[in-house]
Amino acid sequence: MDLKVVHRLAELMERHNLTEVEISEQDSRIRVVRPSGGAAVPVCDNPACADSASPSTTELIPEPEAEGNYVTSPMPGTFYLASSPEAAPFVTVGDVIKPGKVVGIVEAMKVMNEIKSGFGGTVTKILVPNGSPVEFGQKLFEIQ
Repeated sequence: MDLKVVHRLAELMERHNLTEVEISEQDSRIRVVRPSGGAAVPVCDNPACADSASPSTTELIPEPEAEGNYVTSPMPGTFYLASSPEAAPFVTVGDVIKPGKVVGIVEAMKVMNEIKSGFGGTVTKILVPNGSPVEFGQKLFEIQ
């Protein structure tokens, strides 16, 4: 993996205010993650890439959020709280949900992708308005 690619990804992340980008090509995969308030940090699975990076940049351990758990967008697109304009929202603030519950939809390239919660709890915040554009990794819901 060429380090120029990592630097270019970091520049794209900064320009578009992204927190994470992942690219897979044949036998290599690279993830560039920008911690909150910091610069982009590459995370690489390929041994050749790991040899060219310093030990402090080959692994990122995210700090847990103190307030609660977050359901994030797995892709860029348009976020919807319901399956259609006439339908009731999948969840509202105060709802108690179980892991695997559909909480929203992200439309990407004319495909409606269900967003499921990875954990159970109470929906405490809806962080994105219905019909808003979202980015990869953007927080959509806070669950406690």
